[in-house]
Amino acid sequence: MMDDAIVELMDWLHKVDEFDLPTYKELPSVPLYMEQVITYVNGVLTPLSEKEKNVLTSFMVNNYVKAKIINEPTNKKYTKDQLGYLIAISILKQTLSISETSLLIELDGDLSQTRPVLYEFFRLMVHDIVKDETKRMVARAEKYTKEYYKEREEGSDESAEKHLRDNLGLIALRLSIKAAVEKAIAEALLRAAGASLHGELYDEAISPTHKQAHRAKRNSVDEAEKLAKSKKKSQEKHEKSKLDLGKGVK
Repeated sequence: MMDDAIVELMDWLHKVDEFDLPTYKELPSVPLYMEQVITYVNGVLTPLSEKEKNVLTSFMVNNYVKAKIINEPTNKKYTKDQLGYLIAISILKQTLSISETSLLIELDGDLSQTRPVLYEFFRLMVHDIVKDETKRMVARAEKYTKEYYKEREEGSDESAEKHLRDNLGLIALRLSIKAAVEKAIAEALLRAAGASLHGELYDEAISPTHKQAHRAKRNSVDEAEKLAKSKKKSQEKHEKSKLDLGKGVK
């Protein structure tokens, strides 16, 4: 049983190691309908999901549009630029809330106004991180796997399986702690950036809870609506400040 699990694990790690997002030129040049978008994005990101589950749904896309994270579709079709953002959002949403993801996208303009440049920047960053992490994990998994088979050859199947199981558990524990710490740091960095950009308005966005499916959906919709209102309020405040400044000059 452990032998099958090892083969499955190593196969998956090698697939992830070979994973790469499509280049901007490789993204569909013809605008896609919602169903086509869902199929395409989930197909692109399948290698990153061990259980090959869908990471994007039409419900999520509608929320991103409602929260103004991505532009509304034209004639119910989504362009190459919107696909790029949906791919990025689908990856980021594993650790960030809608409001935090929205803030990162807002900061895009500070990097470049050109969508192909922004997408390629994100794609290369994903490529480098995936390569670094999987290379390290493949090396450790292969090391423990060799030890497992060696111990089995020496006639101690039960002990070999226990050692491998414990080693895999320790790796998972370390990665989980690392992920939790890095998530907390990322949230703190975004709070600082958000405070600079929006002041207190950024803190008004509420991350959805996921204790129950229906409650999660309701909170997600609420957050999308609140985020859109927050952006509008921030923009109105900015316009008012410019108007007041103009009056002062006169």
